[in-house]
Amino acid sequence: MIVIVRYTFLLLACYAAVTGPAYARKVVTMPVANTIQEALQLLDDFNGSAEDFRIAIAQEVFDSTGVNAAILVDRALKRGWEPDGFVEVLEFRVYKFRQLRAQPAPFSKAIAGNP
Repeated sequence: MIVIVRYTFLLLACYAAVTGPAYARKVVTMPVANTIQEALQLLDDFNGSAEDFRIAIAQEVFDSTGVNAAILVDRALKRGWEPDGFVEVLEFRVYKFRQLRAQPAPFSKAIAGNP
């Protein structure tokens, strides 16, 4: 019951904050993760474009050193996505993603001076 109430309240509280003023009247539904494992599973299971994916992750998941955030971003990069920012809503961070803009040159070519 608590999870359902928390999820519903999160949806109502962040409908404008997540998508910006152009979509202020649109309610955005998103999965909620309370552990890094849940967040990674939701990221892996999503079938759609990066721009359509939003995920709310509980603040207590993120440690002071940023290891869990790095794990999340690493998994997104493997999908060809990059972070497009986040907003803090209640006790969650709501992340947005987008397709990678450009692939970096391999390290060996960059060293040799061949872009």
